[in-house]
Amino acid sequence: MTLHEELAFAEGAPVLALRLFLVMLMALAVAMAMKIVGILLITAMLIIPAAAARMLSSTPERMAILAALAGMLAVTLGLLVSFRADTAAGPTIVVVALALFLVVQGREWLRSRRDPS
Repeated sequence: MTLHEELAFAEGAPVLALRLFLVMLMALAVAMAMKIVGILLITAMLIIPAAAARMLSSTPERMAILAALAGMLAVTLGLLVSFRADTAAGPTIVVVALALFLVVQGREWLRSRRDPS
Protein backbone atom coordinates (compact mmCIF):
# COMPACT_ATOMS: atom_id res chain seq x y z
CA MET A 1 0.00 0.00 0.00
CA THR A 2 2.76 2.48 0.84
CA LEU A 3 4.63 1.90 -2.41
CA HIS A 4 1.89 0.94 -4.88
CA GLU A 5 -1.26 2.85 -4.00
CA GLU A 6 -2.75 2.48 -7.48
CA LEU A 7 -2.28 -1.29 -7.40
CA ALA A 8 -3.93 -1.51 -3.98
CA PHE A 9 -6.86 0.55 -5.28
CA ALA A 10 -7.16 -1.64 -8.38
CA GLU A 11 -7.27 -4.73 -6.16
CA GLY A 12 -10.13 -3.24 -4.19
CA ALA A 13 -8.28 -2.36 -1.00
CA PRO A 14 -9.71 0.52 1.05
CA VAL A 15 -6.79 2.84 0.24
CA LEU A 16 -7.96 5.91 2.18
CA ALA A 17 -8.72 3.93 5.33
CA LEU A 18 -5.39 2.10 5.11
CA ARG A 19 -3.50 5.35 4.55
CA LEU A 20 -5.16 6.96 7.57
CA PHE A 21 -4.43 3.88 9.67
CA LEU A 22 -0.77 3.92 8.60
CA VAL A 23 -0.39 7.63 9.39
CA MET A 24 -2.03 7.19 12.79
CA LEU A 25 0.15 4.18 13.55
CA MET A 26 3.29 6.11 12.60
CA ALA A 27 2.21 9.13 14.67
CA LEU A 28 1.58 6.87 17.66
CA ALA A 29 4.98 5.19 17.27
CA VAL A 30 6.78 8.54 17.05
CA ALA A 31 4.86 9.97 20.02
CA MET A 32 5.65 6.95 22.18
CA ALA A 33 9.28 6.89 21.10
CA MET A 34 9.68 10.60 21.87
CA LYS A 35 8.70 9.93 25.46
CA ILE A 36 11.11 7.02 25.70
CA VAL A 37 14.27 8.22 23.92
CA GLY A 38 13.74 11.89 23.19
CA ILE A 39 12.85 14.16 20.31
CA LEU A 40 16.43 14.62 19.08
CA LEU A 41 17.06 10.92 18.63
CA ILE A 42 13.70 10.23 16.98
CA THR A 43 14.01 13.14 14.56
CA ALA A 44 17.59 12.25 13.69
CA MET A 45 16.81 8.56 13.20
CA LEU A 46 13.87 9.37 10.94
CA ILE A 47 15.83 11.76 8.72
CA ILE A 48 19.55 10.93 8.66
CA PRO A 49 19.47 7.23 7.63
CA ALA A 50 16.87 7.97 4.94
CA ALA A 51 18.96 10.86 3.60
CA ALA A 52 22.04 8.64 3.43
CA ALA A 53 20.11 5.79 1.80
CA ARG A 54 18.59 8.11 -0.80
CA MET A 55 22.02 8.83 -2.27
CA LEU A 56 22.69 5.10 -2.72
CA SER A 57 19.29 4.00 -4.02
CA SER A 58 17.52 3.89 -7.33
CA THR A 59 14.16 2.58 -6.06
CA PRO A 60 11.99 3.33 -3.01
CA GLU A 61 12.21 -0.30 -1.89
CA ARG A 62 16.00 -0.25 -1.91
CA MET A 63 15.99 3.10 -0.09
CA ALA A 64 13.75 1.71 2.67
CA ILE A 65 15.98 -1.33 3.16
CA LEU A 66 19.19 0.72 3.16
CA ALA A 67 17.68 3.29 5.54
CA ALA A 68 16.71 0.54 7.97
CA LEU A 69 20.19 -0.98 7.76
CA ALA A 70 21.84 2.44 8.19
CA GLY A 71 19.65 3.10 11.24
CA MET A 72 20.53 -0.25 12.78
CA LEU A 73 24.23 0.33 12.11
CA ALA A 74 24.08 3.82 13.63
CA VAL A 75 22.33 2.55 16.77
CA THR A 76 24.69 -0.39 17.20
CA LEU A 77 27.86 1.64 16.66
CA GLY A 78 26.46 4.54 18.70
CA LEU A 79 25.76 2.29 21.67
CA LEU A 80 29.23 0.71 21.42
CA VAL A 81 30.94 4.11 21.25
CA SER A 82 28.75 5.41 24.06
CA PHE A 83 29.66 2.46 26.26
CA ARG A 84 33.40 2.72 25.54
CA ALA A 85 33.58 6.52 25.82
CA ASP A 86 31.11 6.75 28.73
CA THR A 87 28.91 9.30 26.94
CA ALA A 88 25.15 9.70 26.69
CA ALA A 89 23.69 7.12 24.31
CA GLY A 90 21.20 9.35 22.42
CA PRO A 91 23.59 12.08 21.27
CA THR A 92 26.28 9.50 20.49
CA ILE A 93 23.89 7.60 18.22
CA VAL A 94 23.02 10.86 16.44
CA VAL A 95 26.71 11.69 15.95
CA VAL A 96 27.39 8.22 14.52
CA ALA A 97 24.38 8.54 12.17
CA LEU A 98 25.66 11.95 11.08
CA ALA A 99 29.13 10.50 10.48
CA LEU A 100 27.58 7.73 8.37
CA PHE A 101 25.68 10.33 6.34
CA LEU A 102 28.86 12.39 5.85
CA VAL A 103 30.77 9.31 4.66
CA VAL A 104 28.06 8.57 2.08
CA GLN A 105 27.92 12.25 1.08
CA GLY A 106 31.70 12.34 0.68
CA ARG A 107 31.63 9.16 -1.38
CA GLU A 108 29.04 10.66 -3.71
CA TRP A 109 30.98 13.92 -3.95
CA LEU A 110 34.17 12.05 -4.90
CA ARG A 111 32.26 9.96 -7.42
CA SER A 112 30.80 13.10 -9.06
CA ARG A 113 34.25 14.69 -9.30
CA ARG A 114 35.73 11.61 -11.00
CA ASP A 115 32.80 11.04 -13.33
CA PRO A 116 31.28 14.43 -14.32
CA SER A 117 28.59 12.86 -16.55
